[in-house]
Amino acid sequence: VGHKIGVKLLCTQQQEQEQEQEQQQQHQQLR
Repeated sequence: VGHKIGVKLLCTQQQEQEQEQEQQQQHQQLR
């Protein structure tokens, strides 16, 4: 069970990082 929780955390972290990267790219495009 603990392993599944670890996988979920990794997935959420990756999604958050992707969202941050997209936001940064959008800011660069605006400039």
